Amino acid sequence: QVKGSNNDGLWDEEGTTLKIIIRPPFWQAWWFRFLLFIFVSSLILLIYRIRTYQIMKRNRELAEINIKLNKEIAEKHSAEKKIQKMNEELEQRVKDRTAELQISNQELEAFAYSVSHDLRAPIRAIDGFTRLLEDDYKNRFNDDGIRLLGIVRSEAGRMGQLIDALLRFSRMSRQPLKKFRIDMTNLAQEVFSQVSLETQNHKIKFYLSPLPDVEADGILMRQLWINLFDNAFKFTRLRKQAK
Repeated sequence: QVKGSNNDGLWDEEGTTLKIIIRPPFWQAWWFRFLLFIFVSSLILLIYRIRTYQIMKRNRELAEINIKLNKEIAEKHSAEKKIQKMNEELEQRVKDRTAELQISNQELEAFAYSVSHDLRAPIRAIDGFTRLLEDDYKNRFNDDGIRLLGIVRSEAGRMGQLIDALLRFSRMSRQPLKKFRIDMTNLAQEVFSQVSLETQNHKIKFYLSPLPDVEADGILMRQLWINLFDNAFKFTRLRKQAK
């Protein structure tokens, strides 16, 4: 109960009763708290569903990756088995081929030995009779005949060297090559002179530049030059003059 005055300044002696109602702020109201509860609950439920969806999606992706990995592992194991099987087959083929090669080498060595043995007798006969002709009938030959007899003996000796090379070829898988320093320039000139005697009707201009020395098997290197010049003569035989 309070006392108040009017506009003229007169006070009310009896007083006036005022009723004052104080309301709380809206965030403390029951309806706001209820709406806030519903909003927070819905947000939590939404977050839960989103997170659950992400987890399920990730699980599906992991499952697919796992299936692919298992498939790749199975394919890898299958490929490894195939490779292992191929390696075993290859090793067996190598063993079989090695055994066949050893048998072939033995047969080749036996054949080469037999052929060389059969060829040595006529070569020795040619060399011996040629020597008898040179010693006993030297006066009956002119200079050109004596030169031809020398060529026969030289070629018989070269044939003997080729037979030795044939034997060495057959034993090459078990014996090392006999290497020594070779003057390639002299060797090439010597072989050309020998081979050109067999093709005197073939006009050839031969130019030989200095060649470096090499470390090699002498007989095999000589045979290499022989094959080289033989091929050169063969493929230039139709030319009037070869170089």
